Amino acid sequence: MPNTFYIKQGGLLSGLDYVKSYLTPLSPVWLFLAFAAGRASTLRLLKDRTFMILALPAIVFCLAYVKLNPILGQGYRFLIPTLPLITLACLRACILSDARSGYGLAMLSMVALFGSQMAREYSGLQSYFRAIDENLVSVGHNLAKASALSPPPLLATGDVGAIPYFSKLPTLDLIGLADETVAHDGLTHAYISRRNPDLLILQNLYLTRTSRPEESNSIQVDGVSYKLDTSRYRAILDAPEKAHSGAGSTFQVVTTPWFAKRYAHVADWDFAGIDRYYVFIRRDYAHFHELVRIVPGTGS
Repeated sequence: MPNTFYIKQGGLLSGLDYVKSYLTPLSPVWLFLAFAAGRASTLRLLKDRTFMILALPAIVFCLAYVKLNPILGQGYRFLIPTLPLITLACLRACILSDARSGYGLAMLSMVALFGSQMAREYSGLQSYFRAIDENLVSVGHNLAKASALSPPPLLATGDVGAIPYFSKLPTLDLIGLADETVAHDGLTHAYISRRNPDLLILQNLYLTRTSRPEESNSIQVDGVSYKLDTSRYRAILDAPEKAHSGAGSTFQVVTTPWFAKRYAHVADWDFAGIDRYYVFIRRDYAHFHELVRIVPGTGS
């Protein structure tokens, strides 16, 4: 579904390169359709119900992601379903144009070339979604056990929608897509303190080791002292409360004055070598030890 995260993070033209990389290899198909329209006449194509049923959804789908509506964000991956429609529309145009078999073969070759590129892209997406299923979905199912605690922990997280969905835990969306306050006013220390989440799952948390554990906001991870690697947060240092991104949200959480004292690191998970998720639990949460045993990766 359209995701407002991209426009918040990247501006009005966020994702335009994705659309361009889709439309460029598709350009021979548009040329073939222009050839068919010239040979059969545009009017004949427009009057053909079968052609229009195939072509209109494909064209509308493509135009929707040319950034006329910036809310759609980086929509390249959503264009994949247009390929079968475009292919069938081209075949129908070939029939209507009474083109020789050589023209049809040329058209199919062009579509096959484009399709092979899309297949590679789709394969990469399959691997990504498989990683979500094997990692985040399983984590969500495991955390569903925590919903039996009274009160259940308030989960605070960002770009990991699968975990809240499958855990069914009450959730504070740190990025703000599902939180009106964060969406309009940004994520602030005051708001984090007021909501006082019990369970934190932080993505895009960039740390560097420090030899001074007494430093402000020093975090203990597996007995080692870390601090935020500020060089990785350079883009959001000036206005972190307005940075609607994973990095912006974790920066705001970890830089709260009381974070190190209030939260204990209990686990961290690798996400298919792409990212890492760090898990913290509020020390004075009523069911701290029970929650530690429920969290995957704690060895319990």
